[in-house]
Parts: sequence; structure tokens; C-alpha cells
Amino acid sequence: MYLWTNQPDASIRNGNSHRRSPYIFSIQGAKEFNSDERRIAQHFATDTLPGLMRRGLIKKYERNESGNVLFVAGKLWKERSRFFKESLLLEALVYNKVNGYALDTRIVDHRSQCLYAHAVSADRKEFFD
Repeated sequence: MYLWTNQPDASIRNGNSHRRSPYIFSIQGAKEFNSDERRIAQHFATDTLPGLMRRGLIKKYERNESGNVLFVAGKLWKERSRFFKESLLLEALVYNKVNGYALDTRIVDHRSQCLYAHAVSADRKEFFD
């Protein structure tokens, strides 16, 4: 099981505007994926996930053999547009695909455990708002 928690990004280099995130993973089998998929996966790991954790929307990210769970702050999740929700879920799916992780992804309220969204592929997404 892999657990990604809300931690501050302490890896900002002094004197250099380039920010390196501690959440960067090597992209396995990069030749199998097009440049857009690799770019989306990299963006999710370096910007989207850490940024949304710092802002309090995503509370925790868990990954295991059966799938992935993004635990979110329910109130903030409900305030987001459908476009934002679909984009986040799609970005997570691409990240998992590029890195060879299970595609099954759920978005769950971190307090009530209420299921807000579930996806097994880009074509098979459900939202339960």
C-alpha cells in the first residue's frame, strides 16, 4: 500500500526558481505513451496533487493493488465545477496508466467516506454528487 499525505513541499531550492517536488516518480515504460500522456502524468505528480493537498481539497492519496483513493474535503469538492472534477479524475487515471498502477480510482469524502466519483477508465467514469 502506498500513502500520500498532505505535507508541505520543503524541497524548494534556494536561489533557483525551479521547484522540485518530493512526489516525482520515474515514469516507467515512457516509450509506450505519447508525449501528452507523459506530460499529464508529470503534471499530476508535480503540480496537481501537491497543490490541491496544500489548498486542502485533497486530504490523502492511497494506492494499493486493487486501486487508488483520493480522499477529499467534501465541502470543497462540492463547490468545484463538473469540468474540474472530470479533469482531476482524468489526470489521475493517466498518471496511474503511465506509471503502471491499477486504473480503478475513487474519490471519497475523508470524513464521511461518501463516494463522490469512481473511474476505471477515461470512458467509464461515474459521479455521485
